[in-house]
Amino acid sequence: MLLDLTDWVIDVIDAMSYLGVAFLVALENVFPPIPSEIVLPFAGFVASDGDANYFGMVLAATVGSTVGALV
Repeated sequence: MLLDLTDWVIDVIDAMSYLGVAFLVALENVFPPIPSEIVLPFAGFVASDGDANYFGMVLAATVGSTVGALV
């Protein structure tokens, strides 16, 4: 089950980039079985590959966390 969740997280981040990270972090705040420990390392990996900006990923995660907390 964890492997399927990890694959899904990778697919969402690959497809949606910053918006995907914000979505997953917001979802993690609303639906706890999705741990940020899976989402954020992959966001950092995408940023380290040069496919995204590090600060953009941090901002996306922050916005997602704020939106999730507000919900």
